[in-house]
Amino acid sequence: VLLLVFCLLFFHTPASSRMQKIVIDRVESPTFDGTHFGSVGQYEKIVGRMFGDIDPGGLAHRALVNLPLAPTNELGRVAYTTDFHILKPVNPERGNRTLLTGILNRGNKLALVLLNDVPYGQRTNDPSNISDAGNGFLMKQGFTIVWVGWQAKGAAGAQCCVPQGPGHMGAKFPI
Repeated sequence: VLLLVFCLLFFHTPASSRMQKIVIDRVESPTFDGTHFGSVGQYEKIVGRMFGDIDPGGLAHRALVNLPLAPTNELGRVAYTTDFHILKPVNPERGNRTLLTGILNRGNKLALVLLNDVPYGQRTNDPSNISDAGNGFLMKQGFTIVWVGWQAKGAAGAQCCVPQGPGHMGAKFPI
């Protein structure tokens, strides 16, 4: 116990990144036209944005090219924003207590295409009706599905990867 306390007191590093604010832009409860997915029941959708900042001098961020050259806020930190999208059981007690993180490809959600047999298309990025749930596999299993934007939004240069169109998820970083 003393060794653990010693390590926590002398070998911890201060947080070099932090989330400042979470904004929920839209809640759709229930979603998927109110469909019940077996014993799990109905699902809801939560869509929003997270606002954070990082310490440009933090050791964890050494590999980020030119980060010390980015504009900073009044605290000397580099601010960013990222989108998030959550599908979860309305009654969390009926879920399987497992979070599935869907990886985005250029701002497009693919988890439901790959695991629920949903046809790929514009509706994939904002699933709302029962056809957007495909065969409902993940929902029938009780997963909470989360997507977080990680690729930069924009149309040119380093900000090339995520289109600005509706439903595309990404992040806004300083140039």
